[in-house]
Amino acid sequence: MHVPDSERVLEARSSWLETGAIPAGILEPAIEASWRRCRGYGLAHDQPPDYTRVGDAALNRARERNRPLIDHARPIMEALAEQIKASRSQIALADSDGLIVEVLGEPRPGARSAALAPGVSWSERSLGTNGIGTALAGGTPLVVHGPEHYLLAHEALTCSATPILGPDGRIAGTLGVSGDWMGFHPHTMGLMRMSNRLIESQLFCAAHADAIRLRLHQRPEAIGTLSEGLLAIGPSGEIRAGSAGALSLLGLDRRPAGLSVASLFGADVAELVDHARRRCGQALRLSLPDGRTFFARIELPVALVRGQEPSPALPDAQARRVSRGGRDAAAGGPSLECLRTGDPAIENIVGRIRRVLGFDLPILIQ
Repeated sequence: MHVPDSERVLEARSSWLETGAIPAGILEPAIEASWRRCRGYGLAHDQPPDYTRVGDAALNRARERNRPLIDHARPIMEALAEQIKASRSQIALADSDGLIVEVLGEPRPGARSAALAPGVSWSERSLGTNGIGTALAGGTPLVVHGPEHYLLAHEALTCSATPILGPDGRIAGTLGVSGDWMGFHPHTMGLMRMSNRLIESQLFCAAHADAIRLRLHQRPEAIGTLSEGLLAIGPSGEIRAGSAGALSLLGLDRRPAGLSVASLFGADVAELVDHARRRCGQALRLSLPDGRTFFARIELPVALVRGQEPSPALPDAQARRVSRGGRDAAAGGPSLECLRTGDPAIENIVGRIRRVLGFDLPILIQ
């Protein structure tokens, strides 16, 4: 992670204020672009920061608009706070406009307690170059360290921030960590990137809870890790959405409109459902038209798992394979064969379940 030479940054600022020019090679391109935007906003380096909070009603409305983001981010923020607690940093969650909606951690000694508080806007237009606002403006993760901040009042801070992409691929908010610049640690950004991917994955799965989801990667052992991709598949096999990781892995545009699992992988949606029910989480091998191979773990929506929705029509040969799995597979529920491991106790449970499969009874397997 790049850590700027503070003395050279101060020299660049002096040149900027005196001549309007920034010497080349001192500022990161994202920081230099931000300084120029801030001047365009009419901000002055020496102006006092405005930490005015929006009213309670406006804050409550913002929190309700961002309820899924807050609910999925909060537990991950708590885990991140444990990892960096020695740094005495604060963790903030902002919405897509830079308004702080959630904060964890205590402000450092001597800091203004109102600075990083729910209801305060840390947009670049409000507070100049800063982690949250500049990550939003540029759409990329970054660290704003010490005098890289546009306002002199923030020179003692170091701020790391990562934009959070929503299920639609647009920025839904930003995760930021702010603390004393002397306490900066290069591993902080790595932890934040990990936290970000977890939040994005949970938001994607929650938004597409009624879809068939593919967790995919070119290596089967990487499925379920932060490097996996996610695809949401509709009942006719259409690809509804893809996570940023999936689109990157597959080389697709942000919006995979018009694509289906048939056109992309040459697979039938019924094949995916059958595999998910009969193989119990085992990865399915899929190939793109260009020959690249991927492995996918298939997750079915609750309605399909419980058999509340009919299975997609199966080709004749595939239907015969399903029928050989037993009454449970033919009835549309997950095959009990995947529970059979040779353990006598499990065999007894499977036998008892089979005796009641024809009746409208809920079954809990523990």
